[in-house]
Amino acid sequence: MTAAPIEQEHYTDEEIAELRRQLREGSEAAKAEARKRGVTLHPRIAEARAAQDQEPRVAVIYRTDIDIPRGKGEVQFGHAVAMLIHSDPDAFIDYLDGLQLKLSLEVADEVVLTRILDRANARGIPAVRVVDAGRTVFGKPTLTCIGVGPMDKTDCNAITRGAKLRA
Repeated sequence: MTAAPIEQEHYTDEEIAELRRQLREGSEAAKAEARKRGVTLHPRIAEARAAQDQEPRVAVIYRTDIDIPRGKGEVQFGHAVAMLIHSDPDAFIDYLDGLQLKLSLEVADEVVLTRILDRANARGIPAVRVVDAGRTVFGKPTLTCIGVGPMDKTDCNAITRGAKLRA
């Protein structure tokens, strides 16, 4: 994301990508060059890194009151991450260049999932609902999980409190 318009005839996409890589590494020269060019990390990601140098993360939270076969769960995880990327592509620029931390969590039911979704929305963190079409396993459209992020560790802990790591 840019703080000011970048004239592409002066800076190639490769130059901007390299500058962002150097920014993530904390290079002072890159910071000066970025100010000159008007290049920044996405604000949410920059804040996450500045606060205790935390890598942003994505959480996918499943409900345990329905039986989700292992393969179906893995596919739902993929849907959640893809939907998050499409919901806010700018937030993922630096996430995708970083460690790409992902958490797989679970909660009791749809009511708890909705509470987590509400917490994410209240904090301005991207969040998506993954509803299975019901063609193979469930027989009808079914909310299987939600995806939240990218977010810093503090937001993640606050938003997903009460969720457990998925076994």
